[in-house]
Amino acid sequence: MFLGLVAWTVFGFLTNNDYTQQWGCIISSEPILSEQNIFYSSVALALLTLGYFIRFRQIGTLILIAELLFWLHKLFIVKGGYAVGLGAVPSLSVLSFDAIALTLRLILIKQLVGFKFRSHYVSAVAVIVIAVKINAFPTQQGIIDEFEKYPEELEERKVQITGTWKGTTKTRKTKTDTISFGSISFNQEGGTFEVIDTIVVSIDNNLVRIDGIEDFENERYLIQFMTLSDANLWNVLPDSVVGDKELMDEMDTDLNINTGVQNENLSIWKLTSDTLICSINYRIDMTLIRIK
Repeated sequence: MFLGLVAWTVFGFLTNNDYTQQWGCIISSEPILSEQNIFYSSVALALLTLGYFIRFRQIGTLILIAELLFWLHKLFIVKGGYAVGLGAVPSLSVLSFDAIALTLRLILIKQLVGFKFRSHYVSAVAVIVIAVKINAFPTQQGIIDEFEKYPEELEERKVQITGTWKGTTKTRKTKTDTISFGSISFNQEGGTFEVIDTIVVSIDNNLVRIDGIEDFENERYLIQFMTLSDANLWNVLPDSVVGDKELMDEMDTDLNINTGVQNENLSIWKLTSDTLICSINYRIDMTLIRIK
C-alpha cells in the first residue's frame, strides 16, 4: 500500500493533479516544476516515507496522520480543479486522483494502526470527504481572497487611469484595389501598410473618449475595469449583460454599467503615473503620455 501511494503521489506531481489552480475558464495546467507543485509533493513524500519506515510505530502513525491533515488542508484550502469551465464542475481527472489518493492514505493508516473494520468503510469516508470538498469548498481560498480585494483594487485602478492622455497610435490597414472585367468588378486585397495618428484619450470616471481615430470620433465608451488577472484586460463597453450589472451592484462601486453601446475592448499593457500603453481590439496600438 505504501509503494502504491508513493507511486500515485509521483503520478499526481507529473500530471499536476496533486496540485492545481484550475478554476472557472482558467483550465491550463501550471508548470510541473512550479515551486508549489514541488513543495506539496515533496513534503507529502517525505512525511509518508518517514512515517512508514520509522522504528517507533506510534510516532510513525502520528506522522502519517500529520501528512493526512497536511494533504486535507491542501485539498480544501489551496487546491483548485473543482469549479472548472462554464459549468463550474469538478475536473474528472482531479476528482478521480483525489478520491484514490485519499483512500490510499486512509487504508495505509488503517493497516499500521491495525484497525479490523473492512476497507469499504474507508472508501465511504473518502467519498464523504470528497463530497464536502465539491459542495462546500469548490473554490480555492486564493481565488476567494482575490474577489474580496476586487472592489478596492478596482477603485485604485480607476483613479490611476483617470485623466487625459496624448500620444500616437499605429494601425495596420490592408490595401484594397478594385479590379474590373467588362461589367464585372470585385475588390482584391493587396499588401498592408501602417498608419500613424496623433490621438488624445480622455478618461473621466468610467467614460472614455478617443479623438484622432476616425472610427472612434464623437463617441464615448464605458470602461469596465477588470483587474482579477495579471493581464488587466479592461473592456470598453462590452454590451454589458445583466450579470455584469449585478456584479457591480454587489461590489457597491460608483461604476455605471450601461447597455446598447458599441462593443470594443481596451487592453492595458502598461500603466504608470505618466505612461499608458494599450491597444483596441488587439489591432490599434497606442502609446500615451499623461497631460498634466
